[in-house]
Amino acid sequence: MQVGGGGIPYQFLLMLPYLATLLVMMFTFRRARAPAFLGQNYDREKRTLA
Repeated sequence: MQVGGGGIPYQFLLMLPYLATLLVMMFTFRRARAPAFLGQNYDREKRTLA
């Protein structure tokens, strides 16, 4: 695209891999949920040996 003279600045072409990565991450992790234990205090005494 750069050689063909499409009028696109080279900075945009250098940005494409990063933009593609962000788009893939947005669509991949859309349905991901945070772990249920996130934000709860760790209490060693409540843990039981299995």
